[in-house]
Amino acid sequence: MMENVSETNFGGNEIILKNQLVKSAILPQSSRELTRNITIQGETQIEGAVYAEKIDVTGGNVTFKGPVFGNSEVHLANDLKAPVVFQKAVASADTIAALSVSQHMIFQSDINAKTVRLKNCYVGGSVFADTVYLENCVVLGGVFGTKEITIASCMIGTFH
Repeated sequence: MMENVSETNFGGNEIILKNQLVKSAILPQSSRELTRNITIQGETQIEGAVYAEKIDVTGGNVTFKGPVFGNSEVHLANDLKAPVVFQKAVASADTIAALSVSQHMIFQSDINAKTVRLKNCYVGGSVFADTVYLENCVVLGGVFGTKEITIASCMIGTFH
């Protein structure tokens, strides 16, 4: 059973979540918290928006119900044993990487970053990036890359 976390002020430079239901957003409350990292070790649901310097998902069965922004990176481990679901938009000023070997990751909305690297993912929106790498993915919207697009074994609505 998940532990309820309803506090909106997490404080500190590192948040580690495992087996928790977060009923609030995880947003910085001060400039000091802008560089905070979040590690999710699995079995977690976050109902609000999320902002962190880096978001690292190391365990599966995770659901993000609000929009997600990782300033430097949103990273999903390659060896997850259960899926990760993003119900709203996911963005990063640098990299979004989900190169899953055994699970299908689900992005139910748009993805926007400088570099997007996805494997075994479903995207229910579009992908916007300078550099895009997609392998064995389904993208219902479009894939828009301003520098480079690499696509292998994918179903895509359109690309440019």
